[in-house]
Amino acid sequence: MINWEELKHIHVIRKLETILAQWFNVEVFFVDDRGSVRNFDAADRAREVRNPLAHHLVRD
Repeated sequence: MINWEELKHIHVIRKLETILAQWFNVEVFFVDDRGSVRNFDAADRAREVRNPLAHHLVRD
């Protein structure tokens, strides 16, 4: 089983998310086998979602 809490705190994963967001305007989401987004909290308004499609999918 994947420990989702541990995965989102790994330095390489965080850096990759930052670089992809800056260079390509994309977001990285981890989805489990049921289709639930595991590394996004809708209540966390501090996280900026730059991609308009990703913003629509996770905020609504």
